[in-house]
Amino acid sequence: MTGMDILFFDRRILLLLPVLLIPFLTAALGFRAFPTRRLVLFLLIPAVMSSLLFLSGRSWIAVAAADLVIVIFFVHDLLTLPLHRSAVAVERRTARIVSIAKRHPITLRVENRSNRPVTLTIRDDLDEGFEAEPEEFAERTIPPRHAELLEYQVRPLRRGNIRLHCVFLRFESVFGLWRRYVRIPCESDLHVYPDMQQLDQYEILARSDRLAQLGVRSVRRIGQDNDFERLRDYMIDDNFKQIDWRATAKRNKLTVKDFQATRNQRLIFMIDCGRMMMNRTGEGMSLLDHSFNAMLMLAYVALRQGDAVGMICFSNRLIRYVAPQSGRFQMNRLLHGVHDIFPESVETRFDDAFYYLGAHCRKRSLVALISNVNDPVNTERIRRHLTRLVGKHLPMGVFLRDSALFRPMRPFEESLRELREDTRIEDRSIKMALVTGKADRAVADREMWKAAAAAEIINTRHKTLADLGAAGTITLDLFPEELTAPMINKYLEIKARHLL
Repeated sequence: MTGMDILFFDRRILLLLPVLLIPFLTAALGFRAFPTRRLVLFLLIPAVMSSLLFLSGRSWIAVAAADLVIVIFFVHDLLTLPLHRSAVAVERRTARIVSIAKRHPITLRVENRSNRPVTLTIRDDLDEGFEAEPEEFAERTIPPRHAELLEYQVRPLRRGNIRLHCVFLRFESVFGLWRRYVRIPCESDLHVYPDMQQLDQYEILARSDRLAQLGVRSVRRIGQDNDFERLRDYMIDDNFKQIDWRATAKRNKLTVKDFQATRNQRLIFMIDCGRMMMNRTGEGMSLLDHSFNAMLMLAYVALRQGDAVGMICFSNRLIRYVAPQSGRFQMNRLLHGVHDIFPESVETRFDDAFYYLGAHCRKRSLVALISNVNDPVNTERIRRHLTRLVGKHLPMGVFLRDSALFRPMRPFEESLRELREDTRIEDRSIKMALVTGKADRAVADREMWKAAAAAEIINTRHKTLADLGAAGTITLDLFPEELTAPMINKYLEIKARHLL
């Protein structure tokens, strides 16, 4: 074969290439269908057959015929895809109101309206603010004129009004050579609120006197409240004087009288929404999300006690103010007031927030400030403002621990705890030497300089808390995951000791 013949056959090969590209271009532009890896492997067949053109010039007719058959096969498999948008209909069923970090079911009803079975993969319109299980339904085959219900669990990680616009479908052809991507409009609105399921859980456990399961302790009252509320089962910490012997004889079970605590008192939350509240915990929630959950739980308890509850959310500006009120409708005001508030990457202005508090809340109240501060400037500002409230109000500072700050110190704290529990070491100097040695070895693997920097910040933090306590301010220093129960216990203790 001469060079001119090879060039002649190469031109014929180039003439065959557009024929093979026609179905690909038509599918991609017209139907949003794209070839799969299996189709690419099939293309090796005409590629191998085309090499025969270099061996015999008469074989180009056979190669062209084979290419035509392959193209027809590709087009036939392409036509097995549902090319009309109305061939498949999708409907989403979900509750409109959901709680953050709690699993909620969502059901997708997928209906095949065509006369042939379809194989498709389904994925809902969820962004990075959601966790879904499963994330998609892969290669589900739906018979013709049938519908299938697909249920999955979604866990929202951020609050607010969120709209799901569509459902994404990926169709598979019969021989698996083509895939078609379709976006089906299907709008649903989700209103993600702070954790409301904890309110129902508290109500159920309160009715059966099992609040200890939530970490809420029974507090012994100092003095007596005279208004009778109800009869309930005797608990270990109850006063023997409160036993109702007549009811005990009727029920054949120790029964005590429960009295109402002092009502019509005020609880005002001041919640920092600045940049330090943007940090996230291992659950994927921000410190502000944990603060709102604990705030709403304590507000629910206080409203059940007959107290008035209010809220001030602030960053470098006043974000929202809910005036303190009592009654069942106040809980709804607080819920709607916080569900669309997010932490802002700005420096918090505590001066403006406390000025607003002084201007709008003149009656004596329990003022609970929830914040996360690690720098000495803001720490000093908080100490100054909370100390000024002593006398006029009852201030309570709730400071959130950042796990990233306390994590480098855990090896040292564990070593210290082990040696304190070891009663065989009597000499204090020997014990402290062992503590230092064990801590050095434990922290060395985790970068000593991080532990030293964290220790300095934590020591400053502890000094500030001690100064606040000495000035008459109630302080709580807690990890965000453990925030709810200690706040409720401290509130019940304040009520029992009549500090307001």
